[in-house]
Amino acid sequence: MAGDTTLNNANLNAQVWAKDLWVEAQAENFFAKFTGKENPTADKANKVALNSIVHLKEDLTEKPGTVITIPLAMKLTGSGVTGDNDLEGNEEQMVFYDFSMTVDQLRNAVKLKGRLEEKKAAFSMRTAAKNLLKIWLTEAMDKAIFTALSTSPTTNRVLYAGTGNADTGDLETTDVFTLDLISIAKRKAKMASPKIRPVMVKGKPYYILLVHPYQMKAIRDDDDWQNAQKYAGVRGDENPIFSGMEGIYDGVVIHEHENVYTADDWGTGAVHGARALFLGAQAAGEAIAQRPFWEEDLFDYKNKVGFATGLIWKAAKTQFNSEDYGTIAIDTAIVED
Repeated sequence: MAGDTTLNNANLNAQVWAKDLWVEAQAENFFAKFTGKENPTADKANKVALNSIVHLKEDLTEKPGTVITIPLAMKLTGSGVTGDNDLEGNEEQMVFYDFSMTVDQLRNAVKLKGRLEEKKAAFSMRTAAKNLLKIWLTEAMDKAIFTALSTSPTTNRVLYAGTGNADTGDLETTDVFTLDLISIAKRKAKMASPKIRPVMVKGKPYYILLVHPYQMKAIRDDDDWQNAQKYAGVRGDENPIFSGMEGIYDGVVIHEHENVYTADDWGTGAVHGARALFLGAQAAGEAIAQRPFWEEDLFDYKNKVGFATGLIWKAAKTQFNSEDYGTIAIDTAIVED
């Protein structure tokens, strides 16, 4: 009985640590503010997911499988009926297209040197391990989403700074980010087929723009930027998409992040550049098949202890008919300090 009790306590302890790690990692995840979780039995949750930049599904946490499918919502295009014409029999069919992702396992671990090393420490090595693994997990998931959104933009979903540029190889050092690019991207999103849908906040449409710090520096250098911020008018809104924003321009909420993709070989081979991300609803999908776990193991005749965490998940850029569904890349030169 004593052995059973110890085992149960160990399992419970691992579950508590795994839960705490996951809650803290989610709280610090950059994309959390843009994520909507789908619930198969909750209409409100599903509505939030369809109106979010990142559409999260957790179906596989409760059933076997490695492939998860996200429904991409198409706008209604019918003209409806007028007057007393019959609506019955003329209803418009909702159209959803499927985007599938295959999950994979992501893990990391730390191993303590041994009892003597632990004896030297004036703090809990176990707590330190959890904190370091939490930071690693948070950053790994953030980077994976940035990488997914930035990789291989499709032909009709990319813009280049400067005049007449059609490739990163055409960029010059002076082709930095300008406010005009935001408005061009917004028009491109609205005219796309299917339209890149904005997220709706209190009845108002907003797109999200993620820029590199050096792209944000170029934006701030534009005289029109400061004038635009005087009339943004939503800084106090409680919606999370406004949390930590740099500002709003032409209905686009701008956030700065160092994980935005950069390159140092654009132009003739020596132009430093960055790829900003203009995002609409359901730009990315996130699938979780197993929430983070916490494992502890002993080595070297129980002299050393190791801690591991990981999860089974996937982040991907959504596509429809081989075209990016909710993402427009904006490639510009950057001027470093």
